[in-house]
Amino acid sequence: MALLKTAEFWRGDALLTPLLILDQFEELFTIQSPEAREAFIAQLAGLIRGVRPAADGDAADTALSHAPPSVKVLISLREDYLGHLEELSPAIPEILDNRFRLGPLLEPEARQAIVEPARLDDPRLASQPFEYAPQALDGIWKFLSHRQPGQAVVSQPYVEPFQLQLVCQRAEEIALEAQPRNPAAGDAPLVTITWDALGGDAGLRATLASFYERQIASLTTPRSRHAARRLCEYGLISASGRRLSLEEGEIQRAYRLDRAALVELVERRLLRADTRVASVYYELSHDTLVPPILASRRRRESRRRLVRGALAAALAVALVSPVIYSALSWHAQRRALAADVPWAAVPAPPGGQFQMGCVPADRQCQRDELPRHHVALPRAFELMTNEVTVDRFRRFAEASSGTFIGRWLPGGNVRLETQPRGSGPRHPVVYVSWQEAHAFCKFAGGRLPTEAEWEYAARGGRADSVYPWGDRYVVGYSNDSTWTDQNEDRESTAAVKSFPPNPFGLYDMAGNVWEWTSTVYKPYPYRSDDGREDPRSNETRVVRGGGFANDPRHLRVSNRRYVPPEAGDSTIGFRCARDPSR
Repeated sequence: MALLKTAEFWRGDALLTPLLILDQFEELFTIQSPEAREAFIAQLAGLIRGVRPAADGDAADTALSHAPPSVKVLISLREDYLGHLEELSPAIPEILDNRFRLGPLLEPEARQAIVEPARLDDPRLASQPFEYAPQALDGIWKFLSHRQPGQAVVSQPYVEPFQLQLVCQRAEEIALEAQPRNPAAGDAPLVTITWDALGGDAGLRATLASFYERQIASLTTPRSRHAARRLCEYGLISASGRRLSLEEGEIQRAYRLDRAALVELVERRLLRADTRVASVYYELSHDTLVPPILASRRRRESRRRLVRGALAAALAVALVSPVIYSALSWHAQRRALAADVPWAAVPAPPGGQFQMGCVPADRQCQRDELPRHHVALPRAFELMTNEVTVDRFRRFAEASSGTFIGRWLPGGNVRLETQPRGSGPRHPVVYVSWQEAHAFCKFAGGRLPTEAEWEYAARGGRADSVYPWGDRYVVGYSNDSTWTDQNEDRESTAAVKSFPPNPFGLYDMAGNVWEWTSTVYKPYPYRSDDGREDPRSNETRVVRGGGFANDPRHLRVSNRRYVPPEAGDSTIGFRCARDPSR
């Protein structure tokens, strides 16, 4: 404080008012300890109000007035942390008096944000002034004002500052490479950044994608880099491609990534931290990172499958005897698992058809549940009495990835992902993609149920039932958020058969976990011959039944949700169907 009360700042003959900028202020709440935060707030309050802290020993012999120093303070923080500033209001009552929101950049603002920093001529900067060709400016705007790969390409009249910053950093790198090493070596021509130099659309996509790779590569050990990749690619992105947040302790337990690495990734802006309920939660710093991270995961998984497939093929050719033994072992495990799976008979509906969709007694019908219509189900079928458990999926994964034959077969080489805390052998398996669920059912001698079969079986013979047990929601009939709030400390899966079955003897047709169906998500009416039952389709698939984190409206029998087939998260499992043996 003594410095700001005694120092004067001049530019020529003009006396300046100093501006103290506190950027990324949210880190005061996410990274600093409560003690450090309290001490900092006290110092900041003293500066603004002109009260010198008692420990201000450097100015003990300096006669200072009690008037606040002539200084402006600018605090910059994420909008979702604005409420945290209430913590400062007792010490700094005026903290929220003047607020300004920075939104996405419109075209004039975006062009100015690109051009003006490049013109700066300051010896403290690594780069000399440079400029952009008009075609480059047009190309950057057109690229950034469109949605990124993996989304619908729809023009929007603004760009996100986060994306723009990455592109401008890349342009500065290109300028540095083109500028002379010794700036005093003469008047070098001004470097012009062209559209070709940026690499066009492909180059800008690579620029956005490379940010993720560079931040991962900055970690010092292979173990921490591997753990960070698993966290970002599997833990912080949902099945529907949205950002998720995870608690620090859960990250350390499930992904073996220590706090020092997490803090480094926060400082490098790959992650951001949020303090909630005496703990720290981490998430990806921006939605823009989701597509390149998913693309990176797909590339790595593809390479891993190719390498494993090649090695398996080479070993199979060289070692005939182990292959024969492997085939016998695989078939034995398949027979044993198929014999262990419990099935329930689902009779054909009267007249060979039933009405599918939201029932008249349901007051929460969604648009995609309508119209209610007749669907033919001429034959009886069988459905697993409960969702596939962790133990049974582990046996399938061991047969699939633990034998040569299993790795060769289509849909093989499956591994059991780390299950959530609180899960057990009799809990439903989660983090399973549609392809893996399809492969399990085929291995067990069945198939995934169609959406129509699932809905008919869930009603248990009650044609107009809202829930598997009746028309009214009843606490204790399903593992859902309402039941969890009353009986558990946290939301999690429950062991199968923990709740009453429906009249067909089927457990957990509502709650516990969402369940994959074989069906591609399309509007009603349901038709099995319109492409929605194509097993080769890469379109989103329907999941049914709701999960432990959902409220009663998601547990309704007619409720539908769609998920990409390659996705799988902590709330999605499955059960299998099969046609009765003749």
